[in-house]
Amino acid sequence: MDKMEFDYDIYLRQNCLVCLGLLLFCMVMLTVFIMGYVRYFRNDTTERSFGVIAEMILILVVLLFMMSINFMPLLRGGIYLLSEKENDAIEVTGEIESTFELPFIGGMKYSDYGIMQNRGSGEGIVIEGTKYYLMTYGDFKEGDKVTIKVLPKSKLVLELSSASY
Repeated sequence: MDKMEFDYDIYLRQNCLVCLGLLLFCMVMLTVFIMGYVRYFRNDTTERSFGVIAEMILILVVLLFMMSINFMPLLRGGIYLLSEKENDAIEVTGEIESTFELPFIGGMKYSDYGIMQNRGSGEGIVIEGTKYYLMTYGDFKEGDKVTIKVLPKSKLVLELSSASY
């Protein structure tokens, strides 16, 4: 495998815009939840039942879980895509020191026309001590000399190819 390319627009959509939208939705739902919770417990005439309290706790846990799932790709560099553009990419050449797989929950997302690649979690490579994120490094392995086209702030790889030096 000589060259792999990843679409900037898909990175932007999946790791920034969708995450921000879902995070905003969860925050609105959390606000509605808190308002309902305060209203429920302020009413002195309401008899508190275990079932209602358990449902409230379950909703809270689900909302916090959804928020954390959508927050992780933003922390991993997706938030920089708001200011980074495709033409900001730089080339880095070096030897792959190590490879790693990102966790499924909170990993990078890359979905093209509904087809999830690499279970949607993402992988990473380390070149000269710096971690770079991409969907898959394919047949490349540790020790291979590669050239990557990468966004400098988010560390998202747009292109991975064999280096000849």
